[in-house]
Amino acid sequence: MVPLFAHVAIQLSLLLATAAVGLAGEAPSAAGATQSWFSGAAPVVALVLTGLFALAGFLVLMARRRAKKAVAAARDLQRQILALKGAGDTLSRLASIVESSDDGIIGKTLDGIIVSWNPSAERIYGYAAQEMIGRPISVLVPPDRPDELVQILEKVRQGERVDHFETVRRRKDGSQIHVSLTVSPIRDATGEITGASTIARDITERKRAEEAMRESEERYRDLVEHSEDLIFTHDTEGKFLSVNRALVRLLGYWRPEELIGRKLSDFLASDVLHMFDPYLDTLLKERYAQGRMKVLTRDGEERILEYRNSLRMEGLAEPIARGMAHDATERIRAERALAKRIDRMHTLRAITSELTRELDLPTLLNLVTQRAAALLGAVSGAVFLWDETAQLLSPQSWHSLGEWTRGKRLRLGEEIAGTVAERREGMIVNDYPASPYASSLFLERAGFTAVIAEPLV
Repeated sequence: MVPLFAHVAIQLSLLLATAAVGLAGEAPSAAGATQSWFSGAAPVVALVLTGLFALAGFLVLMARRRAKKAVAAARDLQRQILALKGAGDTLSRLASIVESSDDGIIGKTLDGIIVSWNPSAERIYGYAAQEMIGRPISVLVPPDRPDELVQILEKVRQGERVDHFETVRRRKDGSQIHVSLTVSPIRDATGEITGASTIARDITERKRAEEAMRESEERYRDLVEHSEDLIFTHDTEGKFLSVNRALVRLLGYWRPEELIGRKLSDFLASDVLHMFDPYLDTLLKERYAQGRMKVLTRDGEERILEYRNSLRMEGLAEPIARGMAHDATERIRAERALAKRIDRMHTLRAITSELTRELDLPTLLNLVTQRAAALLGAVSGAVFLWDETAQLLSPQSWHSLGEWTRGKRLRLGEEIAGTVAERREGMIVNDYPASPYASSLFLERAGFTAVIAEPLV
């Protein structure tokens, strides 16, 4: 539209100029011809005016277009200025971040030549920026790690990023430190990779702490494994998570794997199995439980354990029970045996007290027979005395036996009583009917199955 308008305006301008020249050449020579001249010049004047208006419009239009272009150019220039200012502010902030970062930030070419070095890099490695810029990054790599740098730079050339690569680097003083490296490619405006940036973090203290923790765990594990105490852990359902060697041996197994995953209740004796659920409830509510449990070994032997278990919850997704126990079987058996002996001593003291009050021999012997039978848990008993004149043993008192006992006479070495009197040693016969000391009378009348005999002197 604009080119067409401009073309019309130019044509009208040319026509105007032509008409003006023609009119000048044909000027009227007489006054009488003035009227005819004006009537003939009217179309030309109209044409000239039209051309002038068209030219003026064209000039105005062109002026407006130039003004719009100038305004647009000014705005674009202002945007560019603001963008450059923003980029400058961003670069300034980035530079400030790099300078104040606690991590060492190093820029280098794809050949490994250092081009930038922030203050934290100086603190970590001990080199000042002026000492390192222009030098190869390989001066920081220990001699025993020659391939690391080549591999890292190759990944960067391929556009890959190396994240949190833990390795060892060498300081200016020759000491070695542990570092965590993140290496990223640097690209220019066209996207081409021109270098690499390295963010280095000194993790030496963390590594030392980890090593100390590992050594501590190894010492603890060694202590647990070689402890004579029974040490284990289980989950909230009672399934073993870990067991030490002492517990494995006690239960009659060879390897911990044979127990791990099985429930503690699998090893409880049947008469205490009902205590398992209350034990778990107490442990979960109180976070502590102690007591005794009776377990069965692989061979079916009963062992009594005393335990002190606690629940650990801190830092764990699921709570676990830590248990420590010891085998108290022999001690408990000894305690029970001692208690029985003490009861017997009390009984003997009571018998002795009664005997000292009794002076009649038959009554005294009857009392001894009754108390001895009660003490031993026997159903019957008798006391035989030696008759020096007849050279025979005869019953002087009996308990839970009939009068038929009175006529029983025994020689030395005959049956149980005669044998004990002759040897002057006690005897226990568990299978009396099958023994060579069995008496047909006692078998028929008393039905003895087992006998215990002791000499009085």
